[in-house]
Amino acid sequence: MDQISAIGDFTIFGFTPKPDYLLQHRILTCLGIDPYSYDIGSAGSIFFHTTYGDVAENDEAFCVKIGFLRSLEKSALTAENLLSLGIVRPGNMDFEKVRGNALTICLDKNRVSISAFKTLLSVPQLYYTEVDGGIICSDRLKCLVQVLEQVDLNEDIIPFHFLFRSTPGEYTYYRQIHRLLPGGFFQWTDGRLLHKVVQDFRFINHLVPPSQKKLLLEWLYQELKGVTNDYVSQIKTKGEILATLLSGGVDSTLLQYVINEINKIKSPRSYSYAVHAPSFTYEIEYAKKASFLLHTDHTFVDVRPQDYPELIIRAITALGQPPVLENEPSLLSIAQFAHARKVPGRYFVSGQGADALFGLPWSRKLKVLHLASLVPGSSTLL
Repeated sequence: MDQISAIGDFTIFGFTPKPDYLLQHRILTCLGIDPYSYDIGSAGSIFFHTTYGDVAENDEAFCVKIGFLRSLEKSALTAENLLSLGIVRPGNMDFEKVRGNALTICLDKNRVSISAFKTLLSVPQLYYTEVDGGIICSDRLKCLVQVLEQVDLNEDIIPFHFLFRSTPGEYTYYRQIHRLLPGGFFQWTDGRLLHKVVQDFRFINHLVPPSQKKLLLEWLYQELKGVTNDYVSQIKTKGEILATLLSGGVDSTLLQYVINEINKIKSPRSYSYAVHAPSFTYEIEYAKKASFLLHTDHTFVDVRPQDYPELIIRAITALGQPPVLENEPSLLSIAQFAHARKVPGRYFVSGQGADALFGLPWSRKLKVLHLASLVPGSSTLL
């Protein structure tokens, strides 16, 4: 159990021609779990284990849904729905019929075939490694790092780490481990791997003419409210409680306002971290004002300068890689606070839409690059 508590919630799945060794030796020893396995004739076994996923099966396949999915009509979709409606079938997923924030996995019962689809805005990730004629996949990089007997640093990543603090494309910090891109579809059949991007941001919207700004804003708000209502409803259906990471910025304040309209509970819970540094004072004031205006029961989690090195180390240990965002160690402080005090509720909602579009330094650089690409002849330089 020590291994599980150190990792937190996770899902691991795959196929192995040597189930006795991988499942009973490596995974049991390294993660402290005994995954469910299903024999595929003499070829070997598919396996999976999830601490928080929604699992269903029929005669053809197992389906694991991690996160929240909804139909085009904004009704919640369970793993059972995905199978019964034919949205998920062995070797195929109907990407156009779902929206949301989820990783969906299908394990074929009749042949060696595993497929997965990660929605464009999915928080759950998919990391995978091919080993000994099989494949091991997980939503947590740390799981694979612990299970593999050896992992090698991907030295090609070092320049990207120092420039961007992240890894490009499908690469990770480890040579043996890759990841599925957002909007990506993954299929591993009889040892052959296929992965491709099937969903991107190039959506066509004919609902509201851009000239009718008031209608456009109303449509946008109703869409946001509909999506948020779906998430809130699914969380309440699970019997869980949600809280907001309320920093007082545009994103979290708007999100809390929408949640208040939907949830209609007295003093909804909200949290933020309070870094003890002069440059962070205004952030604390923003959170206080937002909490006052939106009537939340707000908790500040203190982060002192002397706490930060230990938080960085713990974040790296938990993630299995360096933090991508500079605030991830501070977010870890909220998680530690909630765990230590047994805070009810496991779902924390946050938003970063407006910041990502208008406020982040990378976004401004991308806008400049886009404008530069419009200059005749620029394609040879960019």
